[in-house]
Amino acid sequence: MSSLRVKVQFTEEILQYGRPKVETVLKFIYHLEAASSKTIGDLIKVLQDRINRELSTQHKQIVELVTGDDYVLTKSDICSNVLKDNDLIICVDLKKFAYDHFSTLDLAKSWLEIKEHDPSDNHEKTIQVGLSNIMKLYVRLRGTTNNYGLCLFDIHQLIDIATHKPKNTLIARIDNSDDYNETTDAEWFLESQWEYDANSNNQLFVICNMKVGSEDNVISKKLQILLNHSRMRIKKGEITDLSDANTGLILTDEQRQRLKELVAKFPPPKRSGPQIDTRKWQNLKVTKHECEGDSSIRMAYGNTNTVNTYQDFHLAEGSTFQLEFIITHIIFSKKSSVLPEILNQKRSQANEKSVSVSSLTVFHQMHDGGWKECENIAIAPMSVRNEEPRWLTDSIINIQPDKLVSYIIRGCIQIKGNPGLNNSARARLPKSLPQPFKLKIVVTDSTEKQSSLVVEKVDPPLILTTRESFMQEYQSEIKELICFIYADDCEYDERIFLAIYISQKNELMIKGDGIYKSIFDRQGLRALQFHAKQNKITEYEFPEIQCRYNDNITKVTGLFDSETFLFYAIRVELSTLTSKAEETVFIPMEKIE
Repeated sequence: MSSLRVKVQFTEEILQYGRPKVETVLKFIYHLEAASSKTIGDLIKVLQDRINRELSTQHKQIVELVTGDDYVLTKSDICSNVLKDNDLIICVDLKKFAYDHFSTLDLAKSWLEIKEHDPSDNHEKTIQVGLSNIMKLYVRLRGTTNNYGLCLFDIHQLIDIATHKPKNTLIARIDNSDDYNETTDAEWFLESQWEYDANSNNQLFVICNMKVGSEDNVISKKLQILLNHSRMRIKKGEITDLSDANTGLILTDEQRQRLKELVAKFPPPKRSGPQIDTRKWQNLKVTKHECEGDSSIRMAYGNTNTVNTYQDFHLAEGSTFQLEFIITHIIFSKKSSVLPEILNQKRSQANEKSVSVSSLTVFHQMHDGGWKECENIAIAPMSVRNEEPRWLTDSIINIQPDKLVSYIIRGCIQIKGNPGLNNSARARLPKSLPQPFKLKIVVTDSTEKQSSLVVEKVDPPLILTTRESFMQEYQSEIKELICFIYADDCEYDERIFLAIYISQKNELMIKGDGIYKSIFDRQGLRALQFHAKQNKITEYEFPEIQCRYNDNITKVTGLFDSETFLFYAIRVELSTLTSKAEETVFIPMEKIE
């Protein structure tokens, strides 16, 4: 048979609504001359050129031909032996082949893998070579979500390649130019090629090359493939790193020297303003008071009496916020004698009557010693079993003779200024109130007589975060602490800080008070370097780390070399109402993965 007439169909996998779908994009009749002297492999090359001309593209790489009833045509077969006139053949390209055979791969057991994130298009580029679950050698390329490919070779094909050593050594290539042939202007490319042993057909070599768009360097590795002819087995050999250029993982001597020059120009750390004196809380103590007044209503501290305060972080009109307080346990009784005598008596006089609390008011003491009335006072009986208090609609309570009743009291105070920066600061008393903080409970009975009881609260000693305490708290996470910088706000007795460290996972961590932890791996930092290089910038303010709360400001700026745009340092600027701190620190990029 001198010629064949075949029907050719090219199908392509496309994404539709996020799911792969196969569509026929080209059909034509092809007349194959000298069919008895040409192989299926020869036909693939011819059809590939025809398809690329028809579609005005160069990136369609035909991997195999399949009959209309889904049988694969072997590349070494003679066309006239396996085809007849009017047969339908379907051309399968890299993408369709990869989709059909992906399930046969165990990528976790790849023999060779090159993986790099490319900041130029924010995609991870991958080349993987290994043995599939059906004992075929696979070469997998993945550049983007829509640009990938897969090739499979059984032992017979590999022996044939090692024996005949074809001149065309290209296995597969994908790049941003949609050109499967080697080009010099591609921003990124992934390719694999054969290399032969001139004296043997017992081994082959797969050379894998990768260039990402953000780098000028090419990563290159060579995998040895051992072919056992007698047992028809494929085995892994040695891996050789062929990269003669710096891949960016290790700094060159010139880069290290440049970094030394840059670090030598760092300005010294700056600090201005006072620091918080924690000694002023050390000698403060709470005094217990007796109930005073001519009312028959007596008040005393309960066994669990405390005063809890919390600053509401919602600002009201006039730049004020509420300080909420709860007095946890106050015992009420009716008796003119002292409380211990009440406890010892077993029954009251028959003519004694109950007494009512007609009103309850709470005052707080100011710096000048005067008293100011608190707001939103409410009382509730002591709850049991950690139940929520049931607050009464009014403060009128009835007290029986020789009966002890326990109540919780709550209220609030309007404070000018801003609430604390964090939960621990808001649990403390604002500086505008004196310490000890005194609350006076005043009750008026039904005969218009009054009695009062003063309760006090003192904040515990202020514990400020220091370099040592920070390292202790995060010791399981910190591998290397690069810096700890702080600035004190002596007006509100608060400290803001920022720490930069390398984690146990070799990631760059930036953690501050009042901001979330920010994590940067090498992939993220390389993206920043690419952004700096593209936009010719030497400084970049991290928007996710910038923090402004009241008068407290945290500003973090990444610094890039003006010549190489290598990310090499971070400048930290902290500012409060009373203090400032600024420091530039070196970032060891080689330690970040």
